Amino acid sequence: MKPPFEQLRLSGVQRDGDEPSGHTVRMVSMLIALVRDTFVSFAWYSREFERSERQFARDLKHLRLIGETMGLKIGKQKAGVAPLETFAGNRLQQATREHQAMLHAIGRALGAPIAKELGIAARPEEADRFVVLALPTLVEGSAAAGAFATFKEAARNHARVRFRYGNNRADRESEVEPYRVLVRSGRYYLVGFDVSPRKGWRYFALDQIAGPITRLGTFKPRAVPQRYLDADAVGMFQSGEARAAVTVRLSPAIATSIASRRWQRVQEVVKRADGSADITLHVSDTGEAVRWALGLGAEAVVIAPPSAVETARAMVAQIDAAYRRTPAVGSPTRTAKAGA
Repeated sequence: MKPPFEQLRLSGVQRDGDEPSGHTVRMVSMLIALVRDTFVSFAWYSREFERSERQFARDLKHLRLIGETMGLKIGKQKAGVAPLETFAGNRLQQATREHQAMLHAIGRALGAPIAKELGIAARPEEADRFVVLALPTLVEGSAAAGAFATFKEAARNHARVRFRYGNNRADRESEVEPYRVLVRSGRYYLVGFDVSPRKGWRYFALDQIAGPITRLGTFKPRAVPQRYLDADAVGMFQSGEARAAVTVRLSPAIATSIASRRWQRVQEVVKRADGSADITLHVSDTGEAVRWALGLGAEAVVIAPPSAVETARAMVAQIDAAYRRTPAVGSPTRTAKAGA
């Protein structure tokens, strides 16, 4: 067996200077990725080096030869992923299998466009996966997925963008510095700085981006306020107002279930003698907490502050009116009933 650095010369490329060959760079990069992540994937390799799957297989073969002299054993490639099975004589196969299963669970939960960005190769459902994540996924080829890719590239290049936001044709165009994409309950939001007067930091739902996204030159990056990066399940949205404490009373039927989950970092739960519980959430947009409570049906009631209670009553009245206006599909209309 030749020494590991001799293996790097398998490509047959002779170099006069000290600059490493492209093959050497790929080998070193793949080795680092393998030790860091316990696997190396074609998705990552293609993104980093823009090489074919055939070249990936060749480089992987060379990497195996190098690894054998260093106590590394690389498993067979499956669905574009080659796992590290042994490191310095220690078996990693089981840990790698569990790690890969979790990665693919996350990939399926986020959707194909995001799985590709994370370097997670698509593969069929596995029976041995213990954790299954059931979330709304981003549909590949959708407008939101297209906006995601465009904003990611613009953010990487510090490029300001212009787009129309909203479904109404009268909605004005926004000029925005893109920084991050935040995922909340399966919906994707751009965290950006709107340069228009009196606008500033905002969230933009990717599914509400209308029309083409165009570039307007570059910008000097700003520091993103932490409150725009806090991905709490409730309390994400910013209204410019001070945060308010909204309290929701949970019935005994759901109190244990709801209280067992952390909806935000600063939530407060008070259990009551009858089995019910009060959960207090701190939000900048009161309507967000009210909509969350309404999603729990009649088992949750907003009880404080009075302004939030009034907001909840108004929303319930609007829901009731909408159901009164809309007959159930397949049921006779009022006109038909009158003529019967």
